[in-house]
Amino acid sequence: MKKDNMLIKQNNKIINAVRERGIVSSRISLKKLGEKKSKLIKLIHEQGFEVIRQWLVDQGEPTIDLSWLAIPGLVLPGIDLSGANLNALSFTGGDLSGAKLTGARMYAVVGTRSNLRGALLSGASLGAAVLSGADLTGAKLVGADLSAAILTDANLTNANFAGAYMVGAYLVGARLKGANFAGAVMTGVRISPGIIIPKGAIIEQGE
Repeated sequence: MKKDNMLIKQNNKIINAVRERGIVSSRISLKKLGEKKSKLIKLIHEQGFEVIRQWLVDQGEPTIDLSWLAIPGLVLPGIDLSGANLNALSFTGGDLSGAKLTGARMYAVVGTRSNLRGALLSGASLGAAVLSGADLTGAKLVGADLSAAILTDANLTNANFAGAYMVGAYLVGARLKGANFAGAVMTGVRISPGIIIPKGAIIEQGE
């Protein structure tokens, strides 16, 4: 029990640090870990990241909930988290390449320097997400919500943002070669000086 409490405190300490840096929006109230998530954190420390795959199967719940967990360096390429609640999940430096995240709730996730190459993120809610330096090469984000998302210095090569909602997103220093922004709403997007808003993007909304 003492060890469990220590792990819970460690997780909440990371979340608090993120909140203090202004990364996690005040629109999400700070939460403590429940019993299930506390056990998962303990299992991760004891057995490694792969234990998460079986844990998700064992839950037998229609909606997967990994919200508010701080799991830096998370390595689960190709995992299926479609429609999952991942709000405020922190996986800095992690590898979710090829992951299925279609329709996932990912508001204010922190995935700085993470590997999301080829990830399926269409329809995902990524408002206020922090993905600075992340690799999204070839990722699919069709119709995703990326409002106020931070993608500074991210690799967006050949990524598909068609129809995405990107109002107020930060793309300074991002690599955009071959990326598809057709129909993406990019009003107020911050982009590197000298870089032109991609062809087909919408930069002004009608009344």
